[in-house]
Amino acid sequence: MKKRWISLLLVLALVLAVWSVCAVAADAQKADAAVEETAAAEPAAEESTEEEPTEEEAPAEESSAAAEDTEAADAEAPAEDGEQNHIHAVNREDGCEEPSFVPLTVTGGKLESGCYYLTDDLALEEPLCVPKNGAQVTLCLNGHTLSLADGVEGCIIFVAVSDEDAEPSVLTITDCNGADSSSNYYVDEAGALVFDDGSYAWQEAYIAANEKNALAGGRITGATAGAISVGDHNELYLTNVNIIDNAGRYGAGVVVAEHASAVLDSCVIAGNRLTGEMKASEKQILGGGVYCAGTLELSGTTSITGNRAQDAQNNLWLDETAEIKIGDLGLDKQAQIGVSGTAEQTILTGYADDFSENFISDDLTLTVSAIRENGFTDLTLQEAVYTLTLDLGEDSEPVTLEAEQGKSLYEMNVQDPERENMMFDGWYTEDGEQIDAEAPLQLTGDTTLFAHWTQAGPESGETALLTYDPDAPITKQEAAKTLYQMARQLGLDTEAGQEVDLTQFEDADEIDEDAADAVRWAYAADLLTEKDGKLHVADELTQKELTRILEDFLDLLP
Repeated sequence: MKKRWISLLLVLALVLAVWSVCAVAADAQKADAAVEETAAAEPAAEESTEEEPTEEEAPAEESSAAAEDTEAADAEAPAEDGEQNHIHAVNREDGCEEPSFVPLTVTGGKLESGCYYLTDDLALEEPLCVPKNGAQVTLCLNGHTLSLADGVEGCIIFVAVSDEDAEPSVLTITDCNGADSSSNYYVDEAGALVFDDGSYAWQEAYIAANEKNALAGGRITGATAGAISVGDHNELYLTNVNIIDNAGRYGAGVVVAEHASAVLDSCVIAGNRLTGEMKASEKQILGGGVYCAGTLELSGTTSITGNRAQDAQNNLWLDETAEIKIGDLGLDKQAQIGVSGTAEQTILTGYADDFSENFISDDLTLTVSAIRENGFTDLTLQEAVYTLTLDLGEDSEPVTLEAEQGKSLYEMNVQDPERENMMFDGWYTEDGEQIDAEAPLQLTGDTTLFAHWTQAGPESGETALLTYDPDAPITKQEAAKTLYQMARQLGLDTEAGQEVDLTQFEDADEIDEDAADAVRWAYAADLLTEKDGKLHVADELTQKELTRILEDFLDLLP
């Protein structure tokens, strides 16, 4: 009996000893984590250069089952620097095997082969460089932003030119943690992205820009010499990456050299812009979004839009040596790529599917043309030729002509038409927008222009009621324009109300430019009234409203 009690006491002592060791280890782990947080800005210690033991050097008595348990434990264990290992699946055969991703701690300079991820937004003190001749670098943005620090100029990351007979260097950038983060933006006149700040002014600009877009995930932004550049004899792979709001002399977003290749899968390249002037001796190199002289493969929901060269759209610039491919999974319907190049230049060739809806010409003098032959569709840039129809109204036969993109109506010898007892008041679009006959036409397809007329008054130089499409219903602003003309003919004071600020009304953007003076006068004269913060100028008049307006107009007469 005494022996049994002694055995129980020994077991109890052993348990207490083991518990004490575990408690000490847990406390040490917490302390390491706290130290790691305070030293997050310090560079990571150099990795040991000692070789890992080979399988032959491992103890012979270790069982295969034990080895599997060890591997599983290692995959779940924290990294040596205190960071949790980044678990990320890269859809490439030569991608990093788990758990080989480590935090990116460098803030510029040479980036050795390996797999890295961002633990937070990172502002670089200098550009990152992937070495030439066989370097393999994978970077996961992890939902964060990679940019340049304040005052730093240059690119974000570039792949140094490799030797022609050497193994190519490969840069892969992905994002696996950005699905839950998003922000609305629009592209301003300078080509920059403006993100939602919650203000009413932003909302107005957002609507006015007619760009209802959202970005999800990590971003590469803020470069002054192009965001990403892949030199000759190298490869670039981008998946779910946002390259936005960068600047450069060419390829502000991405540069693909002549003997290089790049794959863009479900990326957004927007708001990038070219800066500086080209020298007379330099070749015209563009690419507000992407400059491609090599091979570019596109797939998924990739969007290359809203990028600029100075004031013009310039998204994907195709050099004469460029080759565009579509990935095996194809392009989604929402994928949109603006293309810049020269007439007769090939965009795509040899595809059974027609991807013409995914591409649009940045230059309005060119159009993306689809040619179907032998079951395959080729896409090329062609000079844009559209039919322009001039509708004179009444019983006159419309006049059709071949529109020359970029030329004005006067340059195309379109003369002002004449009608008895009528004065020609200009050409208008179907939406009521007046066309400047001396301004270059910017057409996107076959277009019809409508002649508007003013009835000649009783005396020379006098004008009467504006006439429009007789079959069209009259809106409140059209009624205002008509009464405004009548008031002028009758000698009424039409200057009243010219100080009225139309921007106070929520539907101010619906007021036609040529109707602004009439609307101000009509509002000051109580012919048009505000309701719910709007003038409702685009609403059609009911008989009751027309009667009320006419009665109020008669009250204005002396």
